Amino acid sequence: MPFDGTSPSPSLQVLSQVLRGGPEHPLWPEGFEWNYANCTTCAMGLAHRLWSQVISYNSFLRLFICQPDEQIAPVFDMNQEAALRIFAKLSAHLNIGSEKITPLHVADALDQYLAQQSEPAPTFEAVTGR
Repeated sequence: MPFDGTSPSPSLQVLSQVLRGGPEHPLWPEGFEWNYANCTTCAMGLAHRLWSQVISYNSFLRLFICQPDEQIAPVFDMNQEAALRIFAKLSAHLNIGSEKITPLHVADALDQYLAQQSEPAPTFEAVTGR
């Protein structure tokens, strides 16, 4: 299912919930195949598909060189080091191959990052009313 306009701005909390729900989540893009090793089909690619009107096409093209600290961190107003660790180097951080990184691994990392922030991000339900 393509982005349906229910989330006005990118949210790490919403991204985490979509990742947890996988293809069954109502905001999971139709035909989106998860592969953490490919920048267009990992959490960055998913974020672009969810918020393409906010994450510019030029930023998306730069995802091919996987620089989440430069392209994704500002979109989510997050720490660049954390963005790099979560969106590009989680396999090294977890000491497993990138092909074994699941959406749940990324969701857990996002939730851990959010828990460390002073003000919690809005939930999927609060943002979308679902």
